[in-house]
Formats: sequence, C-alpha cells, structure tokens
Amino acid sequence: MDGLRLQPPSPVQRPESCATGKFTVALPEQAPYHWQCIFEKSWPWTRPYLAMIWGFFCSIAFGQSGLEEAWDRIRGSEAEFQEYINRANARVSNLTIVAGLFLGSVSTLLTAEPPMPEMFKFTIRSSYLLTGCCFGILLGGILCGFGVMHIMSTCTRQWVVECLCANRGRIWCMLILVSYPFISFFAALHCLIAGFLVTHMSSDDLIIKIGSIFLYIVPFSLYIPVFILSRPPASVRRRKREHERRHHELAMEAHDETKVHHHTA
Repeated sequence: MDGLRLQPPSPVQRPESCATGKFTVALPEQAPYHWQCIFEKSWPWTRPYLAMIWGFFCSIAFGQSGLEEAWDRIRGSEAEFQEYINRANARVSNLTIVAGLFLGSVSTLLTAEPPMPEMFKFTIRSSYLLTGCCFGILLGGILCGFGVMHIMSTCTRQWVVECLCANRGRIWCMLILVSYPFISFFAALHCLIAGFLVTHMSSDDLIIKIGSIFLYIVPFSLYIPVFILSRPPASVRRRKREHERRHHELAMEAHDETKVHHHTA
C-alpha cells in the first residue's frame, strides 16, 4: 500500500467545438433560408407585411435591416463574433441603465403630491393610469433587458447557430426578446408624455396649456429631418434592392436544391 499513490482524477476533456465555439463542419457562405427575409412558405398577401415586421425587429435589435452581417460574423473568427455581440450588448445595457433611472422618476410621480394642485393635476384618474402604465412597461423592459444581457454575455457561435437560431420560430423569438427593451422604453415614454398632456390640458393656467403643446411638438418634429437624413440616397437604395433580389434568387435556388436532395435521399 505504501507504494500506491492516489492520482487525482483527470479533468474532463471537452470537445474543442464546445470550449471555443468552433464548428465541426464548415458553415455555408450564404445564410440559411430561415435567417433571411424570405417568406415563400407563407400566404402571398402576408409576405410584404412579414418582411416589413422582420426588418423592423432587425433594425431595433441589431441596427440593421437583416441578419446577413450576423451570419458573416459567425462564419468569421471568434473575436469578430464577440465584437458584434458586445456591441449589441452595450446598446441593451445602456438602455437598461437609462430605463432604471427613468423608473425612479416615474415612481416619484406616482407617490408624491403635486406642489400646486390647481396647476399640475397629476392625481386625476386618466393621468394616473397612464403614469402607472408607464411604470409597469418600464419594469418589464428592465427585467427583459437583464435577461438579454445575460444571454449575450454567455453565448457562443455554435450555440447561436444550433440552438438559439435553429429555425425561423426561434429567430422570431430572439428578435422580439432583444427588441423588447427598446420597444418598452419608447412605449413607456409615450405613455408618460400622454399623461403629462392630460395633466397640462386639465390645468387652470392657460400658459401651461399652450406651453405644453409646443414643448412636445418641437421634439417630435425633429424626427422628420432625422428620418430623411438617415435614409441613403436613391442610387444606393437601388443598388441595395438589386443586390437583395439577386441574393433572394440564389437563396431560393439553394433551398430548391436542398429539397431535391432530401427527396432523393
């Protein structure tokens, strides 16, 4: 027994694909069918609406009209993928912090008495309901934001491809989940603005009624030049549509070849 020594158990060897997020098979250069804005399996009259909703959620979640860049980053190196994920995570993190500060201000409005009730009638029913709705939407958005940040900080390329975005339904859920903190923040902001407008319109002071309208019209009017300046020129949009049309044709050809291969197999 003296000559026998207990050896410590050897560590479990994890496959390289699990440890580093590398793939055992090469990924195709073109994104899979369910990663693209293609809805050939849907009713024809729903395809434009689905494409519009798809672009809306992709723009909010990742700042782009589609998931093509995300697929290119997944096919690239791990550093490129992490840089892309960290950029998206930073957007959610910053918004969650701002929403938390906003939540404290809204809770103060719900619990404090108005300093001058005849001028600022925060306690009327409609204004109070809108402010409470703002509080609830903000709270849900913050909770969702924490979940999104946790998922993004631990995900790998392999897990994204094989689990999170394995089919079209999961991609829809992912886009809604990542977009919800942004949607909830702006929905809560508009609820609070509506509550303030109701409060100011119910005031006995004429200056408050007129001034509140201008205070809210000016910020919203800035959306118009921002929207115009954010759109690319017509020539760029034309080239982009041509590229997307060609990309769509190639995707449909690859999808048809895959179906034929499955049928023959």
